[in-house]
Amino acid sequence: MTAILLCATPLAGHVGPLTTLGADLRRHGYEVHLLTGSRFATSVDAAGLHHHSLSGAADFDERDPSTFVPHADRYTGLALSRYQVEQTFVRPIPDQAAAVERLVGDHHVDAVLTDGTFAGALPLLSVPAHRRPPVLGVGVMPLVLVYDRSMTTAVCIGGNDVSWVEPAALA
Repeated sequence: MTAILLCATPLAGHVGPLTTLGADLRRHGYEVHLLTGSRFATSVDAAGLHHHSLSGAADFDERDPSTFVPHADRYTGLALSRYQVEQTFVRPIPDQAAAVERLVGDHHVDAVLTDGTFAGALPLLSVPAHRRPPVLGVGVMPLVLVYDRSMTTAVCIGGNDVSWVEPAALA
């Protein structure tokens, strides 16, 4: 059976879409592992996926900001934004990378799919392609339609539907 490792930053808006993707892959006969925060174990298991918990700085709980941005009160403006990005997405990279390396080594993983903010799989890319599984990025953000009045048509994608819309309909 083909095994897929999904990797998600432990934020509900990242884990939810990858859990849905994983459940669909499972229905199509894939063995699916999801590496994310420990707080998501129940929902990942309920979807029929193999849950693997992150550890250290990578295993935080967004419901409790003190677990990942403990000194946010020291910052304002852009400095606060930078601090939040560093603490949420950069500081966890070593712990994420260790978990990815362990799982790829312990399981026969045929492909690694990560959400766009999970950078812990990047070290795999330093390994020659013939010695590691493919690493793919998965977008978890909703598609945003950009419309310019000079466009003659626009494409709207929603669910499984793709339709062309006349500009007058968007005005």
